Amino acid sequence: MTGYDCLLIGWGALLVESAELLAARGHRVTGVVTRYPPALDWAGEHGVPVASRLGDLPGRPDYLFSITNDVVLREADLALPRRMAINLHSSLLPKYAGVHQTTWALLHGETEHGVTWHEMVTEVDAGRILKQARFPVEPGDTTLALDVRCHEYALLSLKELLDDLESDALDPIAQDPAERTYFPARRLFPGGGLVTGERTAAELDRWCRAGEFGRFDNRFGRPRLVVGNEAFLVSGLRPRPGPVEAEPGTVLGTEPVRVSTPDGAVELTKLSTVDGETVAPGAVLGTGDRLGAPEGDFTGWFEEWARHEGAWLDRLTACTGVPDRVVRPLWTYSPVTRGTTLVRRALVDRLRDPATELLTAWLACLGTRYGTVRYSDDDRRAEVAGLEALVTRDVPVPVELPPELGFAGATAAVDRALAGARGSYLRDLPARYPLHGLANRPMPLALAVTTTGTRLDPAPGTAAVLVIDLATPAFHFAVTEHLGPPREVVRQFAGLAQSVLTLIEAVVERPATPLAALR
Repeated sequence: MTGYDCLLIGWGALLVESAELLAARGHRVTGVVTRYPPALDWAGEHGVPVASRLGDLPGRPDYLFSITNDVVLREADLALPRRMAINLHSSLLPKYAGVHQTTWALLHGETEHGVTWHEMVTEVDAGRILKQARFPVEPGDTTLALDVRCHEYALLSLKELLDDLESDALDPIAQDPAERTYFPARRLFPGGGLVTGERTAAELDRWCRAGEFGRFDNRFGRPRLVVGNEAFLVSGLRPRPGPVEAEPGTVLGTEPVRVSTPDGAVELTKLSTVDGETVAPGAVLGTGDRLGAPEGDFTGWFEEWARHEGAWLDRLTACTGVPDRVVRPLWTYSPVTRGTTLVRRALVDRLRDPATELLTAWLACLGTRYGTVRYSDDDRRAEVAGLEALVTRDVPVPVELPPELGFAGATAAVDRALAGARGSYLRDLPARYPLHGLANRPMPLALAVTTTGTRLDPAPGTAAVLVIDLATPAFHFAVTEHLGPPREVVRQFAGLAQSVLTLIEAVVERPATPLAALR
């Protein structure tokens, strides 16, 4: 047998194992397109060229293998191989074309799943089927469990596919378009994964298993429930079908925590905070409590904004938390203590852009003591009104203000940072992306701008909010016990307010002076 020249593109351990299998069978791996570190290491050890794009590698392979690859290839890419471009898909095509195949299979209660090696054409996941492998879906299977099994069967079926290629016995089968189901990347957890009394025990069981990705990042989502002003992720439950004992959504008992459903009940075995901290269900729910629902249109917000969280993921990765500042878990209840510092109207009137300039002055005076500071204004708060338990009201603004920067330059930097912070994101994002290390990164302080004189309480997930009130004008402070004795914290903020006013007075007189000289 004459070996084939094979070019690989993709991600993950299966990419490396496939490369090893091809090489072991006498085929030549002529290039690997990937950013996956172990695949880069393998290529380096074997002298195989690597690239981040297909067009960066010379020559034409016999076969292009796309393995765990989430990049849609162009028509020119598909024409690159002399013989065929082949993709691995983690479903039994034509069903579950698109993304999140194993998750959707669980949500739909499938009893069988599998993998497909297929010819790549311009329509995503629509090419002729080259090889499939099937396996049963077990009652307790999760997305992680199905992904692992797809990995195993993909490698086994690749061996069979290579047998056919090497013996010229390939028998491609066209897909039946009438049987095709397609799930695009923008389609995520039904109903935003919000657990309410309307969901059956069987449905919630499928939800919980479908949302379990293990230690891997989870863009799709997890089941969420609202308790008071706080939200929690459901990471473990058991269905308990039987007679309905109370209005669905009612907590029936706490040892263990059981919640009534339209078809019986579910037993909640594990909850976690939006930051990924495990919480005992009995510490959150009491007998007679009812699962809440946000006042706002969460489903509408979720369908509009959840698919954009990749940009927020990048922003949060650049943020700095201050775990040592928080003396109590932010999800626990605390009363609010308030304070106000009045601002002279004449001073505000001398500013070109009062909101951004006062915000910049506060950021300069706060420095890094509270980590990355969060921000909201009247319009942003209106977009998430009634959804604050689930959606971040005050978004982080990671902006560097080096001491040599003049105040005008600092204001411009803050303005750019705010312009890039479009919309908001789900508060449980840190818990769903463990590979990004966002857990235990509290950002407890928010700066809020208002032109209506609105007084605010700290939003869920924060411990204090400093309101820049342009209507009064004044600075209002609202703090909880999560940062320490609240009256002491209010006094500290009042002292900072005087520093901010002093800085603003200096800026009016000397706008080009570096921040280091103004602080």
